[in-house]
Amino acid sequence: MVMLSLNYFALDLADHDYPIANSLGFFLLGMYVSRYSLSFLTESVRRYAVPFLVATLALTWWLAGHRDQHNSMLIALGMLGLMSLAILFTEWFPRAARWVAELAPACFFIFGTHYIVIILLRESGWITWKGAAWDMLWLFLVPVIFAVLAGLFFYMKRFAPRLVPLLGAYGK
Repeated sequence: MVMLSLNYFALDLADHDYPIANSLGFFLLGMYVSRYSLSFLTESVRRYAVPFLVATLALTWWLAGHRDQHNSMLIALGMLGLMSLAILFTEWFPRAARWVAELAPACFFIFGTHYIVIILLRESGWITWKGAAWDMLWLFLVPVIFAVLAGLFFYMKRFAPRLVPLLGAYGK
């Protein structure tokens, strides 16, 4: 299980000559969090949602220029930041949050395919920017990739519904 969780694909991105356990961090965090109820987790994170979100935004900005830094604690802080964003977004923009919740069925498909698309784009040679311009491009390009993959999921849901349970872990 540990060997399968090691992120060998990140070796060239991080300029390491050893594998890093990013995937294992996600798995272990999920195992730890799964024993708590959603309401308990929401209330626990809500108390510190704004500082977690600010720290995540600052960390994201910093990581854009320091892509060689990998640590399992970054995964935990990133997850807390995403949870904080979701909690605050739901409180501040309830109508928009309901609309975003309708996109949830596409999340598994996006999670399973986004990295493949990013690798293909990076290796294609279409994007030739380097340095800080490259890092900033990815901060803006990743949401576009997510949106395109969500659109593809809902296109498949409408025109090839038999594929959806296989590709999206979705039963409806």
